[in-house]
Amino acid sequence: MSPVVKNFIVSLVLCVCTIPVAAAQVMVPSDVSVEFSAAPSSDLMPGQSIVFTLSATNNGPEVVTRLLLISSDFVSEFDLNFGSNDCTGLAVGVTDGQPFRYNLLWYPTFEGPLGVGETRTCHMTLTLSPAAPAVWTFGFAVPTFFMDINPDNNSASVVLRRRVESHPIPAVSPISLFLLGVLLVIIGTRRGRLAKAISNSLSR
Repeated sequence: MSPVVKNFIVSLVLCVCTIPVAAAQVMVPSDVSVEFSAAPSSDLMPGQSIVFTLSATNNGPEVVTRLLLISSDFVSEFDLNFGSNDCTGLAVGVTDGQPFRYNLLWYPTFEGPLGVGETRTCHMTLTLSPAAPAVWTFGFAVPTFFMDINPDNNSASVVLRRRVESHPIPAVSPISLFLLGVLLVIIGTRRGRLAKAISNSLSR
């Protein structure tokens, strides 16, 4: 079992039991803001570890007792055989359908209510998969069925870029350059003769 899944297994049971259905709106009586970053985020190579930092802040005016953040969908961008986290209340969600996808789910309030002015942070280390695209966006958001008083700051994302492999142009040997020069001279001479012949023909 992957280390990531091992770390998530306890909260996964909770996640299955307590995620509200979309029809059941959860009222959040405060302005919750989300911040998200990745290090590194560019020049990435398969097998490389990426450290993601996710934070949720209660900007007031009330204490928040229930809060959920859900990642954007991913399928094969990360190798879940490797990874770690220091997050309380983090889970892996799997949607076995069309299309198949994973999501990470974090409950910042799993360890207790989020006080006014308080920030809770979750660090996740995931490994880039060889199947990851050249460029893609990954982030977290408060789901739409959690209603806070300012939804404008309820999501954050990063753009991840793989390393662009460069293919150097093969060097041309001196002999090849000499032969190329001779060929160009021959072509130029023949063109000159052809042009002169055409000119003579037209002048007759």
